[in-house]
Order: sequence, then C-alpha cells, then structure tokens
Amino acid sequence: MNKRSNANDTPQRHAVPPPPMLFDLDGTLVDSAYQHVLAWHKTFTDFRLDIPNWKIHRRIGMSGSFFLSPLLREIGHSTNPAVIKRLEKSHAKYFTRRIKPSASSPARANSCNTFPKSACLGPSPLVVSVLKPKSL
Repeated sequence: MNKRSNANDTPQRHAVPPPPMLFDLDGTLVDSAYQHVLAWHKTFTDFRLDIPNWKIHRRIGMSGSFFLSPLLREIGHSTNPAVIKRLEKSHAKYFTRRIKPSASSPARANSCNTFPKSACLGPSPLVVSVLKPKSL
C-alpha cells in the first residue's frame, strides 16, 4: 500500500547553506618536520656548527626570522645576513633531496581528487590553499 507523505508530517526546513570550508595543504597533511630537521642538521654539519637535532626540531614550523637568528644566537654564532642566506640555500638543497612525493599522506592525494568541480560554486565555496616554499 502506497502512503503519500503529508507536508505536515515533516518539519519545515529552511535552506541554510553550510559554512565555507578551507583546506590548507601547506604541510598540514604532509608531515615534513623530520625532513626539515635532517636537512638543517646536514647544513649545520657542513658549516661546522654542532647543533643537536632536538634544538632544531623544537623550532621547526617557525618562520625564518624566528628560526635561524635565535638559534644561531643561542649557540653564540654570528647572525650575519650573508651567513643566514648561505645556510638557507644549503637547507633548501638538502630538503629538496629528502622530500619525496611519497611523503604525502594518502588523505592529501585522495582529497584533491574527491571534491566535485562544483565545490567552488554556490553559497558555500570550497577553497584549497597550497603554498609552495620559495626554495622548491
């Protein structure tokens, strides 16, 4: 027996758009902390700076001005801008060698292919932000 639903049987729904979503893929879904630590460690070794990995690791994620200068001051080394530039260049070289596409989590690869093209249209846009470091 077919029973038709009555409009009064269901609660009134108001069209409320879902909130916009932002997926920030600048490292959140790719854990590159250890690659950075190893790249910095190799860089510091090349420059004959003995800095333990734990001191490097605790600063990973900080911007350049909060990373190198304070770390170099902490060990009593010069914070000369030319030295810092050479250190950053060396780090970029070693980091690029260490980071592999396989470092991406499966979630990142799947999420980038899962969203429909219409996800950026309509009242609730989907924004995907991928930042590429200058060194890569």
